[in-house]
Amino acid sequence: MRYGEVLRKFVTELESKVRGDEDLYPYFLKVKETLNYTPKIDKEYLEFYTEVFSQELGHLSDGCDLETSINILYSTNERVCNLQDSYY
Repeated sequence: MRYGEVLRKFVTELESKVRGDEDLYPYFLKVKETLNYTPKIDKEYLEFYTEVFSQELGHLSDGCDLETSINILYSTNERVCNLQDSYY
């Protein structure tokens, strides 16, 4: 799967798990607003971050800590956006 596809799948799965949580869901929605599904960065970076989200998607199935997953989503997206900003 490509970066945007993996990211969408991860976000959809994570959202379904936090939807009923009155503390995590608002935090998740704030993070979701910042996501860049089509970053313009070098292919090797994109492949690396695609793998990060693929692994995290697997952890969601294993019952991981949802707040940690949201934090990983936020920090990974921030890194991708910073890389993109460094190009332009």
